[in-house]
Amino acid sequence: MSNVAEIPPKDPLAELAIRVKALHAAVIDNGKNVVRKGIDAGLALIEAKKLVGHGQWLPWLRDNCGVSERRAQHYMKLAVNRTKIEAAMKNEPGADFSLKWALGQLKETDDSGGDGVLGQYEKAHTALIKRLRALDADDVVVAAERTIAELNAVVGAVKPAKAA
Repeated sequence: MSNVAEIPPKDPLAELAIRVKALHAAVIDNGKNVVRKGIDAGLALIEAKKLVGHGQWLPWLRDNCGVSERRAQHYMKLAVNRTKIEAAMKNEPGADFSLKWALGQLKETDDSGGDGVLGQYEKAHTALIKRLRALDADDVVVAAERTIAELNAVVGAVKPAKAA
């Protein structure tokens, strides 16, 4: 009789199951980290946009960040809606988290079926600025002055209504 205790044979399937569970948990954690980093980037971009000054946002973004305008918009959208995204991550603990997933969560919760009123305004504003930049210098002045006059008229019409 031997004094050496018998070592039970290894169960390769049990070991593989443990390994798969650990790797899957790492995938989920990394996905959450991607979404959180996207939110953090959005917060930084929002702060930068406030500091950059009117008309300088897109050139600053292009020259300094190496981030496309579209990606920057996505990051900022995630940042603005971070509480919704964080709640969705808690409610769907096994989801395949990605930036696409997070942006999809915002589309599902948007009552307007699009980007919402402010999101639509931002898109229109961005399109207007791009079109103004494409015009000749003299035409930019005329178009900008016309737009400013129309915006002032809208604000003037809203101000008395808000005061009442």
